[in-house]
Amino acid sequence: MKTWTKHEDPTNKHGATFNLGDRNVELPPGAVISVTRGELFNIPRLMINRVLNQFIMKAMTKNGDLLYAD
Repeated sequence: MKTWTKHEDPTNKHGATFNLGDRNVELPPGAVISVTRGELFNIPRLMINRVLNQFIMKAMTKNGDLLYAD
């Protein structure tokens, strides 16, 4: 099972980044790329987003087809 890796980053406004898998992987034909941004969320949306992200991050570790997440 894959695990999330924490990388301390003092220049990041959150203090760290997390990634899952190898970023330098070659994408196969038909790969799906998903991007989610939330910097303009208000406080209630940020709190809901945080909770949902924890569930999603846990589920991503169990997905055998996932190549990379950041």
